[in-house]
Order: sequence, then C-alpha cells, then structure tokens
Amino acid sequence: PIFAYTHMSIRPLLISLESDEARDGGGLNYVGHADWWGRHVWVEWGEIRASLRYSEGANIAFAWGRAGLGARELARAIIDNASDELEIPDFIYTHYVHEVIAQLPHDGFVLSREEVLDWLASQLL
Repeated sequence: PIFAYTHMSIRPLLISLESDEARDGGGLNYVGHADWWGRHVWVEWGEIRASLRYSEGANIAFAWGRAGLGARELARAIIDNASDELEIPDFIYTHYVHEVIAQLPHDGFVLSREEVLDWLASQLL
C-alpha cells in the first residue's frame, strides 16, 4: 500500500495500485512531466496519482526524450509495473528505450498501461 492524493482533495488515501481492481479497471496511465523542479513520473488511475517506483538499487533519475541510463531506468520501472514484475529479459528494456522512451517529447508524456503491454506482447511473441 502507498499514500496517494486525489486531484480533488489534499487528504491522502491509502491505496495499492497493484490491486486487481486497479489492474483490471483500465485507465492506468504513466504520466511524465518536466519542469524547473526536475522530471517526475506518476502512475495515475482515475483521480489517484502515485509516484512510479524506481527499481531496487537505482541511483539515477528518470529521463525521456533520449537514450541513456535514466531512460533505461524509466523503461524498467514502467515495464515492471505494467507487467506485474514478470521476469523480463534485459534486452527488452533496451529495445523499449530506443523504440519508445527516447521518442517521447522532452516536456512530458502519457503512456497507457495497455500501450505498454501491447508493445511488450509484440516483442515477446
């Protein structure tokens, strides 16, 4: 469980974005935004927003609009979250960086979980 805030309220809600209801409900999006504070990536489901978790031991900030270590960390975080942390071969993250993450606009993006899973299925079949 994590604390998240709805867009309509500043009171925290204790939720789990990994729950079956969130996974099956559709509408789960990965939203990146760049501003003078840095780059931020959220998992949004309806009015609920939570930070996308970094992989264990990560020590680099998320990046998009280019290839590199930050882009690879973002690819890993998005794919692992969308796929319920299935065992994914390392080369898949590299392909996702070059085919998707590096092509995203620098100022921000929205990727749906469905788009991520469709791309992943096309690579693994």
